[in-house]
Amino acid sequence: MRWARFAMILSMVTLQVAFAASPGSQFLFGDIHYGYQPPYIAGPHRLVMLSGMGNDRMRIDTGNPEAQRWFDYALTLARAFEHDDAKLAFRKAASLDPSCSLCVWGEAYSLGPTINFPVSRKQSASALVLALKAQRLAGPRLPEEDRRFESAMVDRYTHVDQSGRSDLRYARDIDEILQSDPKNLELNIFDAEAWLIMESHHDHSGLAKVIARMRPLVRTHPDYTGLVHFYIHVTEDDGVPQLAEPYVARLAELCPNASHLVHMPSHTDYRIGRYEAAALANLAALKADEVYAEKTDFPTPLGGLMYHFHDVQFGLASAMMSGDSHIVLRLVDQFNRDFPNPAAYGDLPQMVAGLAYAAFGRFAPARAVLTLPAAPASKPFLIAMRHYARGEAFARLGEAAALRNEARETRLGWDKKGTAPSGLFFTTVRIAHLELTGRSEWLAGDLKGATTMFRKAADLEDARFAQDDDPPRWWYPVRRSLAAALLAQGDAKAAEREADTVLKTWKLDPITLAIRSKAERAVEDPRAQTDWNRAIRRWRGDPKALVPGPLS
Repeated sequence: MRWARFAMILSMVTLQVAFAASPGSQFLFGDIHYGYQPPYIAGPHRLVMLSGMGNDRMRIDTGNPEAQRWFDYALTLARAFEHDDAKLAFRKAASLDPSCSLCVWGEAYSLGPTINFPVSRKQSASALVLALKAQRLAGPRLPEEDRRFESAMVDRYTHVDQSGRSDLRYARDIDEILQSDPKNLELNIFDAEAWLIMESHHDHSGLAKVIARMRPLVRTHPDYTGLVHFYIHVTEDDGVPQLAEPYVARLAELCPNASHLVHMPSHTDYRIGRYEAAALANLAALKADEVYAEKTDFPTPLGGLMYHFHDVQFGLASAMMSGDSHIVLRLVDQFNRDFPNPAAYGDLPQMVAGLAYAAFGRFAPARAVLTLPAAPASKPFLIAMRHYARGEAFARLGEAAALRNEARETRLGWDKKGTAPSGLFFTTVRIAHLELTGRSEWLAGDLKGATTMFRKAADLEDARFAQDDDPPRWWYPVRRSLAAALLAQGDAKAAEREADTVLKTWKLDPITLAIRSKAERAVEDPRAQTDWNRAIRRWRGDPKALVPGPLS
């Protein structure tokens, strides 16, 4: 799941430096223009209390209204995944009332792990110092529930190791506190977060009970932003994203300046097959990033914002599935300008760049793809994915020999043991190679060879890339290409079976629905028209792309 991105997400702390534009900056895609105009913000960044960020609130032990206000804003920022500013806001609350134990507790909480990344032992040790300080400040005057809450935070940071024992103690502590106050909204959110963090330790046991507790609460409190945010996460991770569908649209309305919360509906929309809605949510989230940066003087390029890469990545993945070339190219343009200096990319921006290459190759004019500037010589993954983009362009042009050559080029410098920067990169390039080879075989008239290549790519994708990653690692289900090739060989039943397999995970994928519809027509299945109608309703691209063929 999202925990597979640990090493990459940790690199975000250096993104602003790595992507600082310089007079000689080289953009990955050159000087393309598809409607994105990046802002210029000089900085330095400052903490500002903004409206439209969410509405989390929690009673704390202070008589200072400003301390209470900043604590609530800090909690809101934490729930909006503005992690760095949440730390600053908790610290400000504590400075406004040095006797407030829960303000210090909030500082300790903000230094801990999130559902997206862990923290070091050094960070945990610093958090423990604050958690113990909060206990000392509280004394017996604090209500018992709050004292138990502070004790849970001490447990969270005591004897931290890779086994996750401290995280488990913390999750169980929150569970116990909830038994005496089961309708406490904030307690339920902390509990959901604690059990989501346990997924990093391969413990998924808490999600079902978290959903059972939260489900009646979101019905009665659909406007409580932190609650809805974490309900989206737990339902997605437990494989029941449809449970959150009634609440996702409202979330973005409630917090229009909180980029991550504007983005969150896309998690549910993507999982239930509303790909265009997911793409639009991420466009809106990127705009919210721009507003937040301008109001807090966060220096550009915007690639330095914590989750900016994720909005671009998720938006691209969604728009490619819906076939919306306008959004695809707009997002490629944004990635190109918000993440300059490709020679400085770490693992994370390289993975997003790989998706951007796939998007450009699939949707940009072929001439623009074939004149892409060379990727940095020090980045073999980017070199390979540039060849993948060119291969997609040649596939659209119907040039089998040139396509086969690009497929070969994707593999140069990547031996069978995987000398790539990580196994993730090697698997991506291997799928790219097999998929392009399959397309070239089809264009050359060898459907049997195409079927073999697509099957290998699909099996590799299914084995190595969990399709519940957000978004999935490879941009589309290669098994649908296998289904199209089987259909072209006249094996409609086999094509239908492969399409059925795809649609179990990639809900309502328009191209797969179109392939299944044609297979159903071949065997006179009355469901054919229904599948075709659903495909047409969800597809935003050229209708010709819904006709099964080598580009499916």
